[in-house]
Amino acid sequence: MILVKNSYKFYFILYSTLTILLFIPNTNALICYKCNNCPHPFDANAPGVTEVTAERGEVCGKLSIGPIINKGLFTVCVGGLNHCELDSIPGTGGAGGVCCCNDRDLCNGLPSIQPCSILTVAAIVVAFCLYLN
Repeated sequence: MILVKNSYKFYFILYSTLTILLFIPNTNALICYKCNNCPHPFDANAPGVTEVTAERGEVCGKLSIGPIINKGLFTVCVGGLNHCELDSIPGTGGAGGVCCCNDRDLCNGLPSIQPCSILTVAAIVVAFCLYLN
């Protein structure tokens, strides 16, 4: 009886994981916006705004120093992925910071970085599996 119950849980977890993976886009490269002194508010069709493909180890990023905003590819992220580190910048009279993301194509075009939704789905599946125990 225990073997059958454990088999059921194993197959449930396996099929749940496979189902989730079916809904994750199968992409090999991340696409990001790139611009220097980007328009504010951001307009993807503005002159000087292009789309670039990230290489291995690169993520989309946004760097703001006062009113100047640059977007592009980053290899180092302060505070981690899908996160912004914002603070006042001494001597500029304004705020600034760095945002990094890799949760979807063109994520550095958003006004703020959004948390990855797949983590939410994974947490729900794990919680449900624990509930079955």
